[in-house]
Amino acid sequence: MATPVEMPKLGNTVEECILGKWRKNQGDNVAAGEVIAEIETDKATFDLTAPVDGTFLGAFFAEGALVPVFTNICVIGNPGESIEQFKPAAAATPAAAKQAEASPTKVTAAKQAAASPASAAGPAPAASEVFLSPRARRFAAEHGFAPPPMAGSGPGGRVVEQDLKDLRQASPKGSSLARKRMAAGYEARHEGSGINGMILARDLDQPPVRMSSMRERIARRMRESLSTSAQYTMNTSADATGMLSLRAKIKAARQ
Repeated sequence: MATPVEMPKLGNTVEECILGKWRKNQGDNVAAGEVIAEIETDKATFDLTAPVDGTFLGAFFAEGALVPVFTNICVIGNPGESIEQFKPAAAATPAAAKQAEASPTKVTAAKQAAASPASAAGPAPAASEVFLSPRARRFAAEHGFAPPPMAGSGPGGRVVEQDLKDLRQASPKGSSLARKRMAAGYEARHEGSGINGMILARDLDQPPVRMSSMRERIARRMRESLSTSAQYTMNTSADATGMLSLRAKIKAARQ
């Protein structure tokens, strides 16, 4: 007779557990009391044992799944028995799981936030070396400015101080390190779909990473503390002149 195995409730406050690892595969023989899976709560990891002898007929959840307590997670019975009648509604079919994996994530097309300093100054010359006048070299050193390959307005294409001033004025604002990285070909961050180009979660082509149960509980408790406790500091002052005077008199009398 087929026997379903439920996700146990390992504590008064535990509502769901993570199915850490299966120790048995479909078709394996199982003895009562033998470990069939590892389950993780928000505080510890436990071994789940088989309640009866039999054959491991199949599992309803993959490793890493978050399963509510008292939900069927697998079935132990005799070979050939059906397990469909024990399948919980929360269990996703393999076809649905594959479709969810295969569906592409919609990412908003982003534009560059700012042009590079080289493009702001105009077309760069073929030569990779920048010829700076003495004043232009001093200006670059004082402002931490690394000019890109460019043709200046001075004799023979020499870059003069005014060329660097114009280039710096047209370049994106930033620290000296940021300007050096931009001059070296660093691509600026892209604009997102939020207000003023703010990058939102939906703009990132990054798969979500599931937190452990312990980290999730810590985050939930911190949020509850923020929601239920007053987040402010109150300061006040009082005139303690009389109290200090009385203290001084008592101290003098004892001496």
